[in-house]
Amino acid sequence: MKKIALNVRDFFLDDKILLAATISAIVTSFFNRPHLSYVNFHVIVSVFCIMTLVQVYQRLHVLDFFARELIIKSHSKRALMQMLLALTFVGAMFLTNDMTVLTFVPLFILIARQLEFSPILPVTLITISANLGSSLTPFGSPHNIFLVSFYKLTIRHFFEYSIPVLIVSIILLTATTFLFPKEPIKLHGLHPVEVEKGPLWYFIPLTVVVFLAVFSLIPLWITPILVIIAIMVFDPKLFKTVDYGLLLTFFCFFIAVGNLSHIPQIATFMRSIVGTAKQTYLTGLISCQLIANVPTEILLSSFTNHAHAMFLAINIGGVGTMFASLANLIAFKRFKKGWGKDIGKFLLVFTGMNFLFLIILGTFGYFLI
Repeated sequence: MKKIALNVRDFFLDDKILLAATISAIVTSFFNRPHLSYVNFHVIVSVFCIMTLVQVYQRLHVLDFFARELIIKSHSKRALMQMLLALTFVGAMFLTNDMTVLTFVPLFILIARQLEFSPILPVTLITISANLGSSLTPFGSPHNIFLVSFYKLTIRHFFEYSIPVLIVSIILLTATTFLFPKEPIKLHGLHPVEVEKGPLWYFIPLTVVVFLAVFSLIPLWITPILVIIAIMVFDPKLFKTVDYGLLLTFFCFFIAVGNLSHIPQIATFMRSIVGTAKQTYLTGLISCQLIANVPTEILLSSFTNHAHAMFLAINIGGVGTMFASLANLIAFKRFKKGWGKDIGKFLLVFTGMNFLFLIILGTFGYFLI
């Protein structure tokens, strides 16, 4: 019993956002009686299905395979960065920013050790690329799944929001690769990667089904049944790798926001700071830098109907401070563990480059609204 209690304690303490969400749900429940109706189960089920499928593609080494193939074709540091940023950007569209960072940051640190190549700027750009790439599809990040579900966006509307960000992001990321010289490189010791192709024949169609359910084009209840059956047949151990903490975070924030929206004074204040599209955008952008994009989205969306402004604020707001996105924290932890030095310099470069992107994209987003 004591061991279980310790595991539960560690589970919450290791995930500060979950801890904050849980405390928020508990505290706000003293001021308003919580109801299960506050919880958007469409979002929670959709996120569960997407995260589970991401674990499958990770297990099949799909991203690792493409990474290795592109890396061995690179003949200079600049070409290597162009390849990695392109793959990170595209990979994050389908496998989420968190999973992409988890894959590419350790991979690049391994390469950096071989080439005596400082990973500080590359890891920073890989993280920015993952955050921006994940914003361009509805299943690239949990917050986009939420936006599609909450605001009932159509496919057309979603891509009308995301494509302008896509274009500017590609231009900015391409420009940063010219910071790296055309110095020739030669890699050694990259192990071959084998993709298990058989399971892809049914997991790719299943992913399409989940995608359709996210947009409510088919009944949502079908997808968890199909996903659970597929995983039970393929590898039941994958259920242990799903980030249930994120699902619980969503649940707790839904309860907290539901409680807050029923406290008249709080509701009045929240509506006053998101009354217009530009107010929503600026409030969301600033809030992301302090409490991350997922909590910001759940908090503000209950008080505003400006879906376009919310999309831009949440997705652009993922760049900036270390706390703006979970992927940023993952990148920092992986850099610290894998490189183990130059931590201060990394924080300086990471923050400076992120704020440069935030200022440029943030200004661009302001004039899009």
